[in-house]
Amino acid sequence: MRAFDIYIKPFNDVEMALLILFFFQSFSFSLQHKTFCLGVGYFSENTLGKITKDDTGEKSSLGTPTYPVIFKYDYKIFTVGLTTDYFISPKFTYTLLPREDQGDTIKVTQWHFILPLGINLGTSRWDLAGGPGIFNRTIDGEGGLAQLNNGGSVATFAVPGRKVSTQVMTLNLGTSYALDRHRFGFDLISEALFSDKRTMSFMFNYLYQLNAPTTNERRYR
Repeated sequence: MRAFDIYIKPFNDVEMALLILFFFQSFSFSLQHKTFCLGVGYFSENTLGKITKDDTGEKSSLGTPTYPVIFKYDYKIFTVGLTTDYFISPKFTYTLLPREDQGDTIKVTQWHFILPLGINLGTSRWDLAGGPGIFNRTIDGEGGLAQLNNGGSVATFAVPGRKVSTQVMTLNLGTSYALDRHRFGFDLISEALFSDKRTMSFMFNYLYQLNAPTTNERRYR
């Protein structure tokens, strides 16, 4: 080999894994200042063995599912140290397609407004958020009678023939993992947390950051 020849050493397995990890880290985003997100979710209402879903009365760990559309906005309010950013991240979910309940005699539409405080976990692709919310259920009844399982037998109930809305305060805790503009999240939602009528729900969600900045803008903002 001549003095001016260049020898390129091939990557070993460890070096290649580190290179791949650096590549994905460079092109990933967590919470971003003034960022709009749009997505969809799988919302499981009243989970952890609180409800009955079949004719035998057996309890289920999964609740009643709905599939809301999600809109979210992230706004950075301050930074602690060099890497810890804090955000206010209002989130709004809405079920475009009402859920049918009680023998298809009522339709339930839901919206949920959450006002959490969010934090980027260092320079990783994870974030954490928690805060209060307002959950609204609108029930539109068609009137008549419905036969429902009451845990051990079937009973007949009257169905209201009008529209009724109820609101309840919620406490919410969630986390998400970002890969480029894509965010995959999980939320726990508690209603009436400090009473004997408290319920727990959860939601898996996917969000797409509509106006996420480039990598350089993210690093040197």
